[in-house]
Amino acid sequence: MGEPKNENIGWPFAPGLRHCPISVIEDRAWQLHAWWMEWKRLGVLPWGGCDLLEQPEFVVQAFTRIEQVTAEIEAKQQREAQREMERLYQLGRKK
Repeated sequence: MGEPKNENIGWPFAPGLRHCPISVIEDRAWQLHAWWMEWKRLGVLPWGGCDLLEQPEFVVQAFTRIEQVTAEIEAKQQREAQREMERLYQLGRKK
């Protein structure tokens, strides 16, 4: 018969997704993100040392990707904030 349909799990960005997006992220990805956060906040690297390039290659690759995604998200948020400021400015001018 298949899985029962749950209409309550719709997401505006992915209406066909039937799982919470957070629930499908693997534990290893969460661990890499936690390591990245510790490095950014405290300067602590998972394998010790002071230089990111002394870490295993997979750590460097993961941190690089996290930095890229973070920069993309921040750029998108800045564009959206700029559009909102322009919209509000235009509304103010019409009064």
